[in-house]
Amino acid sequence: MLGAGVGIQPQYRGSGVEALGFPSGFAWDQIRFPMGVKRMELDFAPTLSPGDLVDPQISTGTAVHVCSATGEDSNNGLGTYDGDFSAPKRTIHGAFATGNATGGAYGVLVKAEQYKERAFTRNGKNEPNQPVAIVGWGGAVRYWTGPFSVSWSNVGATYSAPVSSVKRLFRTDVLTAEGSYNELPKAEDLAMRQATVGTWFLDGSKVHVNIRHAPSSEGIASIRG
Repeated sequence: MLGAGVGIQPQYRGSGVEALGFPSGFAWDQIRFPMGVKRMELDFAPTLSPGDLVDPQISTGTAVHVCSATGEDSNNGLGTYDGDFSAPKRTIHGAFATGNATGGAYGVLVKAEQYKERAFTRNGKNEPNQPVAIVGWGGAVRYWTGPFSVSWSNVGATYSAPVSSVKRLFRTDVLTAEGSYNELPKAEDLAMRQATVGTWFLDGSKVHVNIRHAPSSEGIASIRG
């Protein structure tokens, strides 16, 4: 769009900083991380950025690389530069173990892949005990607590799979406007699921889904826990 200068300028509202009040009971450390709001020309901006909340030593500390496809936890995970995945760890918790052993802040560079449900903290057995930043590298990093690949069986109008403890179901082949997986609503009962396209239902140790056709092996994300 082209515009001609006719003397119309945006209203300038100053650049002073105003304190930001928090609701009662909201525990925010205003001493370490003072939060305020600046008046800009057309809107407002916070005085605190996400980077201000991160230990600055993370950027200079050890970088541990992770790749689910080519990595092994017996590797050291270190590279000669950030993004050197020549000897990556296989799991994120393997990177935590290496980073924790340095005794200082570190980063975990996670290559864009699909990661198995126990790859993150090994069910809470390997947690970070130092300041850490987990950075997705080269694209989307996909992880969820459930199987990635599922075999579906035809049970008439719908399809089922032996996946227990399912809490939420998403279609990975149908995305939202924001590019996220599309969540399927849970039916109230098995009969409702059979009658309603685009729903699912958990019947004991089996999950049933109705999307008009057989789901592909990786077309449904089953979220546990």
